[in-house]
Amino acid sequence: MGKISQLLHFVDRYRRTSLVRERHANESMVVCHTCRLHHTDNEQGVFEFCTRHKYHSLQIVPLFEVRAQEGWSLAIPQHANNMIAGYGGNASIKEAFGTATAFTKTNANIATSATAGWKSNAIDNTSNLYLDASVMAYLAAVNTPPANNKAIYLFAFSLIEGTTYTSTGDGTIDGSEGTVTYPDVGTLPVVAPILDVIYYPVQNKVLNSKASSVAARFDGVLPPKWCIGMVNYSGMTLSVTNIFYIEKYLTVA
Repeated sequence: MGKISQLLHFVDRYRRTSLVRERHANESMVVCHTCRLHHTDNEQGVFEFCTRHKYHSLQIVPLFEVRAQEGWSLAIPQHANNMIAGYGGNASIKEAFGTATAFTKTNANIATSATAGWKSNAIDNTSNLYLDASVMAYLAAVNTPPANNKAIYLFAFSLIEGTTYTSTGDGTIDGSEGTVTYPDVGTLPVVAPILDVIYYPVQNKVLNSKASSVAARFDGVLPPKWCIGMVNYSGMTLSVTNIFYIEKYLTVA
């Protein structure tokens, strides 16, 4: 049984076996001693708090309601009050997003080729320190039959020092928008990680990629500087409507 399951099992057993005469509350207090936070909620809220504080030092305190002249009110045991002295109340941590921004695409309408590709302008994350960015490509319909690999390949490039980004394995990525040479995507591996593959199954159809995480390509960390690249080996010449990225961070609500 996992740590969270054990804690919730303890709450349930405590409520069923307690001999305390006061009415049992529908809420419990969960305390994170690692973060020095406490949170009072129903069992679902307690579970969510425990999930957010996984592997931390957690403690659950069952609560009771006591009868007063004005009605029932929530009671926190004295030992719990002493325990959380100096601890802060919990706040909800939520995802938040920046503004969707388009990459420069001056040279993005590349012809079908296994090696002749495109590279984007660089995105500098050294000031904003975003946690992730999602990239999504929008390609206009082209009335040319699919051929070659019937696919467009997107790659991700990172920089942590100096001026040279992750390699393609052939050409150099320098953070400026333009064209660049890749190893043959039909027969050879590319050094940079694949960000997405956009398949081209039917001609004359709009192609919109999925939103792909950049951080996921770099062990869950968005690099200080990053950019993307593309190889079109679909059989058509691309007509790029836009390639957007949107950055993600956490906010306290």
